[in-house]
Amino acid sequence: MQIRQTSMARILRLPSRGDRHGAFLHWGPAANRQAIGSALRRQSAHRGAGGKLIGNCFFPIQRNYADGIQRRGLVLAALQRFKQICNHPDQDTGGGSFAPASSGKFGRLREICANELEKHERVLVFTQFREMVGPLHQFLSEVFGHAGRVIHGGVSVKARRQRVAEFQETRDYLPYTVLSVKAAGVGLNLTRANHVIHFDRWWNPAVENQATDRAYRIGQSRNVLLHKFICKGTIEEKINQMTV
Repeated sequence: MQIRQTSMARILRLPSRGDRHGAFLHWGPAANRQAIGSALRRQSAHRGAGGKLIGNCFFPIQRNYADGIQRRGLVLAALQRFKQICNHPDQDTGGGSFAPASSGKFGRLREICANELEKHERVLVFTQFREMVGPLHQFLSEVFGHAGRVIHGGVSVKARRQRVAEFQETRDYLPYTVLSVKAAGVGLNLTRANHVIHFDRWWNPAVENQATDRAYRIGQSRNVLLHKFICKGTIEEKINQMTV
């Protein structure tokens, strides 16, 4: 763990921000089996069509159209799938149940939020995948026993403003807001939260920092703890090495 106070924080007289980069997690054996099984099923389904094996994933490809652009597209698609498996195998397989026991990230998220519930604190949870917003919202509502708010690209500007106002101003306990990283770019003030969790990693650290600043900005009166989830031995470790 490394805790640092930036020069900008000193200029603006903001409280400190604790950056917890070392939240390294294991998938868990159940998640591992499901992820590998998913890759093998895809491989079996497309073997006869001709294709390209990237990692454990087999991608169909036309034999007469395997130029550089398509190969790069296949690599990017594979990396995206690997990142989805890191979140939860059901995100890749389309299983839909998102059982918490199948994801080390869900387990760690429960531990952090259970502690915040005892202190009556609030949290922002960011994900780059819109399809993860719903499962995270459902999971967190069960952990806290209260429904929070969600903000993603499909939420209108008017609705976003209303949800931000509810999170910031209501006397009722709204323990969390789940946000897609892109929808949380600029203009949102969510300083009632003093915990920020990046459930998955973005290639560009500036985008992550911009999302974190929804809580760590003028008007924040408490120390902000930043958590970044990273699955050990996966593409997320590579992304973390690129961004730290």
